[in-house]
Amino acid sequence: RTLNQAALLMQLAASQNELFISVSGELDKVGLACAILILDESQTFLIPKYISYNPRARQAAEKLTGINHLTFRMPIASVDAYRQPIVERQAVFLESMTEIVQQVLPAPIKFLASQVASLLKIPKTINVPLVIEDKVIGLFSVQGEDLRSSISARASSYRFARNHPAAT
Repeated sequence: RTLNQAALLMQLAASQNELFISVSGELDKVGLACAILILDESQTFLIPKYISYNPRARQAAEKLTGINHLTFRMPIASVDAYRQPIVERQAVFLESMTEIVQQVLPAPIKFLASQVASLLKIPKTINVPLVIEDKVIGLFSVQGEDLRSSISARASSYRFARNHPAAT
């Protein structure tokens, strides 16, 4: 039900910012966080566009790693949890984000992965492709303790922000 409401809100939003605020607000009501990651021009990296994580936790993670989340680029090819939604257009369900955080962190700070995941309180995650006019432009990620893998199958059929100019 919440995913249906989120998809509807994405189609009705007048701007990207309104879109994310509406969707993250709806998901927050049921204890879920979310993020929108957009493909860079080379189509090889994801760049965080909107993140609904707790701002204090996000700042603590940035201070710990020295990485600003708005300029951080995450490789698609080497991370299955990103490659599958982007390249194969498949939803991915993850029980834990620690391994993914470790894969995206630079080599000298990979050992901080579990601390970063713990700070951000990233529990279970579902990643789905963000598609506009049948073109993948990024990734929509939903995080929450109560997510189930069964939701992942349903989420893969959603085309968030489909044909919506505000998401471009």
